[in-house]
Parts: sequence; structure tokens; C-alpha cells
Amino acid sequence: MSEHYSVSQYTTYAQCAHQWRLQRRERAPQRQAAWFEHGKAFHAAIEQYERHGRTLSPETVIGFFEHEYDMGIEAALDKEPEPYMWMAGGRTKPETDIKRRLDVGAQQTRDYIAWAQQSPDRIWTTPDGQAAIELEFRLDLDGVAVVGFIDQIIEHPERGLVVRDLKTGTTRSLFQLATYKIAIEELYGVEVNYGDWYMAKTGGLSEPVDLRYVTRDWLAELYAMLDRGIKNEVFIPNPGSHCFACTVKPSCNYAS
Repeated sequence: MSEHYSVSQYTTYAQCAHQWRLQRRERAPQRQAAWFEHGKAFHAAIEQYERHGRTLSPETVIGFFEHEYDMGIEAALDKEPEPYMWMAGGRTKPETDIKRRLDVGAQQTRDYIAWAQQSPDRIWTTPDGQAAIELEFRLDLDGVAVVGFIDQIIEHPERGLVVRDLKTGTTRSLFQLATYKIAIEELYGVEVNYGDWYMAKTGGLSEPVDLRYVTRDWLAELYAMLDRGIKNEVFIPNPGSHCFACTVKPSCNYAS
């Protein structure tokens, strides 16, 4: 089997193969951003809340978010001690963004708990007894290895099993949901026809995404193309607006 790939590797390569090379082959220095730690801390806090059957108090879960965020920021500052070198959205200064996201993330955590208490959705339990939260998978697509973690798999009263990704930002990937669908169907022999996103910025779900068109062969061919491109050293730069959030932009000769 080949080296393993992930959804994030596929999307990075598809957007800018040169970025993939700088990150994965050259190990270029990575720019830091408070939004990275915001997202990781939110996911970690919600994981704890769901693993405890939604019984933890909002204060406990928010405290967990704040602890994880502070630890993440501290580790990121060890890598880049000068916040002015960090990425930040719009005209916000990185120092301001670091402080702001602590409050924003805490409120988003509180909003998730309020939403969950009113939601009929429940976390699926896999046939081998695992709660489907941050569920790891390893998939063999005709010799191409794909690995990852699925934020949540939901038992929906009308749609059956639904793959769900938690988003603190705005970027949404249909390819990600498609990969999760095939992974669960392959590993557990169940049917997954829908996916969605929980959008922390709005405190609710996206519209459901119909995944019935997604087939294993379709997904396998896309990952096979990724594998061929990398093995044949095809790393074409693709400068554009996405360069703003590229973590290896300082090492790139083509960034816009």
C-alpha cells in the first residue's frame, strides 16, 4: 500500500500542489494563527461534552475549551514568539485576535450546548461499541491508504446515519463528507446517505447534503489521481486569494 493520505492532503494538493510540497516534502516553517487553536480547542471541548452524554455543565465545558485554547496558544508562541508574524483575518491585529478568540470560542461552546439540549440527534454507537465521536478510520482504496478522524456520526430520526463535521470557520468540504461516507460504509457495512456541518458561527446546522451519488469507485479514482500526482512529482503552483491563509507563504516564490 502507498503512503497514507488524508482529506486535508487532498484538498491542499488540489488547491495548490506546490503548497503540499512545501508542507510535506520540504517541511517549510509554518505560520501560526489563533484560528487554528480556536478550532482545535472547540473540537476538544465538544468531544468531552458528547463523550459524557451531554451531562457536563456549560461552565465545565467552557472551562475545558479555555484550558485547551490557552495551552494551544502557548505552544504556538513557542514556535513563533512574535505575534505580529501570525496570520489574522481582515484588519485585526494578531495580538487582538488571540484575545478575541478566547471569548468567541467560549460563547460558541455555550451555544453548542444550548443547541444540543434541544436537538433530537444522538451520537451513533458503532457495532464494536465505540461512540462515533472523533472516530478514527483507516481505509484502503485499491491500494491507496486514506486515514482520518470523523467529528461525529449521528443517528437521525429521518435520515439514518449522518456524517457531521464541526466548523468554527466558514470553509466546507463536500469531498470531506464523501470520504467519511465511504469510510463508514466500508468499515462497518452500514449505509450513509447524508452529511452536514455544525456551524459554530451561527450556532446551528447547515442544510443536509445528499451523498447518495457518492460511490467507492468515484472516491478511489480521486485519491488515485492524488497518489499519481505526488509519485510523479507534479507540484504545480496555483497563486490566488487562498495564498492569504497559506501557512508556508513566506517560503513560496509564487504566492500572490
